[in-house]
Amino acid sequence: MRGHGLNARCRAVRYSPDTAITLFASLGDPARHDHTGAQLMAAWLEFDLGRSSAAGIRARAVLDEYGNEGEGDTELDNIPARRGAEARALLDYLD
Repeated sequence: MRGHGLNARCRAVRYSPDTAITLFASLGDPARHDHTGAQLMAAWLEFDLGRSSAAGIRARAVLDEYGNEGEGDTELDNIPARRGAEARALLDYLD
């Protein structure tokens, strides 16, 4: 039984948010939105765990990635605008 628990922990580590972020970053522009989505997922997790500084760093990285891209566009398929809005919402929680 101890081996089963160890395997589950190893799987959890292998599929951590940082692993996803690194993988998507390595794929370049075609995985850009997946990369920022993983960053936001990790940012919210950091926030939930009480790691406000780390959450803020991740949210700001998303804002830096997109800059002003998609600003003011409210279409649901505008991923840069949605990601930026989510990152700003997280930063608002941190203030």
